[in-house]
Amino acid sequence: MFDFKYYFELEEAVKQRVKIDPVERRKRKAEYRKNKQKNKLKQKKYRKTASYRKYKKRSARMSKQGKTSTGKRQKTLIRSN
Repeated sequence: MFDFKYYFELEEAVKQRVKIDPVERRKRKAEYRKNKQKNKLKQKKYRKTASYRKYKKRSARMSKQGKTSTGKRQKTLIRSN
């Protein structure tokens, strides 16, 4: 048997759809893409592939020059305490 009381409770639980304007949609999309790239780059060094091994070798070689494996200068913090 159909329970009308349950049906009305269910209808109240369903919320009305909120429309997203194009500016907000573009902003969300850009944020998503930015985070996606960050996560890909973070995971890059943990993959056990040929490129992973290459990354590790390059990291060791470049660290002697004071650079990261991507070729950026390593930042060293000098504290004067």
